[in-house]
Amino acid sequence: MTVENYRETRNYMNHQNSLGPETWHPDILDSMAQLQQKIHSGDIVIAQKSTAYPVQASHIKVVSIPRPFTLVKDMADRQKASIDFFSPNISDAERWDIIQTYHVSHIIYRLSWLDSSIAHDLDKFGTTTIINDDLGLLEIDFEIHPGTRPLTQEVLS
Repeated sequence: MTVENYRETRNYMNHQNSLGPETWHPDILDSMAQLQQKIHSGDIVIAQKSTAYPVQASHIKVVSIPRPFTLVKDMADRQKASIDFFSPNISDAERWDIIQTYHVSHIIYRLSWLDSSIAHDLDKFGTTTIINDDLGLLEIDFEIHPGTRPLTQEVLS
């Protein structure tokens, strides 16, 4: 780990960075507040690359964030899984594997940034709530695949 990466990680962990909630647009703050009401402590979400940071910075556990984070040894694998999850070239079975591997209970995405065919594919996994006309929050229905309910545990430890 370089000195700069160490400082960035330390500042991030101590909530001392320039990208924090105090710099966000009120619509983002409102969306994150609504997410916090719907997602339980211990739940883990998978979010699009462009949406993951505000979600994680709002104290919601995510599979990955789109920046180097040296405290999580498998972050590169997590980032790849998150990108693959929202790819049009992935099967439902591969998405279920990612859900199980990372104990995902919710999927978060921006409708305006997601191909409509992917949104349709994701609808197969559960029920979606739309927040502020653009943020999709899908609660995974584990009755679709019995025995796949994720553990509610800290996975990013």
